[in-house]
Amino acid sequence: MSVTDWSLLSLLSSSIEQCKSIEFMPLTSTDEYTVYCHCEENIYLCLNLYEIKPIVNLCYSFIFSKHYQDNSQLNILTRVLLCYVTECLTSWNIRRRLVLSNVINIQDELQFLEVLLHLKPKSEQLFRYRRWILKQENINNISINKELEICDRTAELHIINYAS
Repeated sequence: MSVTDWSLLSLLSSSIEQCKSIEFMPLTSTDEYTVYCHCEENIYLCLNLYEIKPIVNLCYSFIFSKHYQDNSQLNILTRVLLCYVTECLTSWNIRRRLVLSNVINIQDELQFLEVLLHLKPKSEQLFRYRRWILKQENINNISINKELEICDRTAELHIINYAS
């Protein structure tokens, strides 16, 4: 676990935060340079399909390390990991703790979850966490129409989508 690895995860996290859609693509790399992500006009983030395993392993190694237990670091690590593995209960539980301690803003989290739902529209854990987030938020700050649009969009992407 080097500083370079942490820089890569921080870069991925900030790119995820800025983009509105995430896609996995087989991006080509050379021996000298590995392409991890590409962001076009802060709208689309393309993650390299060939780098899933190394990034996931790197995130896990940082999360379970005693050196990276700072809340802001955990926020970065779980954000990156959940883009790759949305069914990771450990990441969802860490994010719950961060929301309760006000490290993560609920409105920002709802926006992040919307991006993840576009990427993984059938993720049961993602929907469960979104319901939990909505219960934490003030009812006046929730747009019912937007929630219904998200459910409609995810239901259209997968016909048998019980969670949406």
